[in-house]
Amino acid sequence: MLDCEYLVIGAGQTGMMVAFELLEKGKKLILVDQNKIGGSYLFTKEFPKYLLQEYSISFARSLSIFKEHTSTYQTLIDYRHKIHKQIAKSINQKSKEIEKKFHKFKNFQFVLGTAEFISKSLVEVNSESERHLINFKNCVIATGKDQLVKPPIEGIEEIDFLYHDNCFLFEFIPSKIALIGLSAETLEIASIYSNLGIKVNIVDKHKNLQEAFDGIDKSIINYLFKKLFAKEVELHLGFDVKEVKYNKKKEIVLKGEYQDTLTFPQIYLSIKESFSGKNLAISKIGIKSTKSGILTDMYGKTSHSHIYALGECSNQSNQLTKQFIIQEYLRRQFERTSLIKIIGKRKTSFTSSYFYVDAQNPIFSIGLSDDKATHLYGNSAKNLVLYSDYSDGFVKIVYRDINNKILGLSAAGDLCTQTKNLLLEAFQEGWDYRDLYSKLQIYLKSV
Repeated sequence: MLDCEYLVIGAGQTGMMVAFELLEKGKKLILVDQNKIGGSYLFTKEFPKYLLQEYSISFARSLSIFKEHTSTYQTLIDYRHKIHKQIAKSINQKSKEIEKKFHKFKNFQFVLGTAEFISKSLVEVNSESERHLINFKNCVIATGKDQLVKPPIEGIEEIDFLYHDNCFLFEFIPSKIALIGLSAETLEIASIYSNLGIKVNIVDKHKNLQEAFDGIDKSIINYLFKKLFAKEVELHLGFDVKEVKYNKKKEIVLKGEYQDTLTFPQIYLSIKESFSGKNLAISKIGIKSTKSGILTDMYGKTSHSHIYALGECSNQSNQLTKQFIIQEYLRRQFERTSLIKIIGKRKTSFTSSYFYVDAQNPIFSIGLSDDKATHLYGNSAKNLVLYSDYSDGFVKIVYRDINNKILGLSAAGDLCTQTKNLLLEAFQEGWDYRDLYSKLQIYLKSV
């Protein structure tokens, strides 16, 4: 039997972050995963996405310079086919770096296999060749979601399609692709793939962009689509995909609600993920879960005070709260900060509308859009838009002039990248809009 002070189940982004911080504090820790250290973060999702995005931006710049020179164009296309090998090489190198980083700790052990709870302090880990029992004092579950939920499209089981687990490795390079559904995810893919010289089409059931992005400030949506249209990305609105199938040419035919069709060599689907927890057997020890994740308090604690669920496997996790929950968990482990003190730091709820597209031309929005604010507060809702002479994009502040309260914030382009963290802080801490405006003016003059 193995013993540890902390057991971390799941070696993806969340698991690695928590494990490394605990190890640096001298805690005896065992990290468990059914695959290598790095999980989906390293091998399929976040890290490959970062690499492909960098390659795509570089490729687009080269393409814009040399597109008139036919002799050079073929060299660029050949380079595009080498990107997959470059990504695989970088992943392998990063994997070795991460393993070396962890194995330098004498208080660390990695166990390969699938974890299953036996009791509130005992976990069994099974692999093809080994079986371990691990006795722990504290446990962090960081496994992520464990089930793919395919959309209700007839024939989808018979089609090979791209989704978030395989599109960033860039093994298959279509000449043309259809992204099904308008979302932050598909907009990021559209930006990356169009940069790589692939003809991108977005197919969506909504009649217009405002309907598809209800509640999101129109100005940032219009900004992003102007950038995408400049790359010849096409929109097919009002097309609700009901069926997919291959034709004789092995192309994918999309059939709409009114029997209209579109044909593409490849499609991309936004696949939702849900949580089951069956492999973990958490129900055996009284931990409850839903499809959205393990039921925890707002800081990741389950019904057992020594067992936490952090990251994607927690029902509290979303794009905005994930990092905050992890950091607060670590703070409580090291500083024993009181719950009242932690709660007191956050004056604004994390449930506010949040939207972020991480692309070459990023956009960001939190809180109320200009239209929503006007609808709720009438003439007392105002807005300020700031530009820079040296950076692309803009920042918009939506506020109420009666009490100077910030109602919503949005940003686009280079200014989104440069100001996003400041805007988040201002919104979460409930700043007076004039304080934020002053800080932004000073910043914009300095860049």
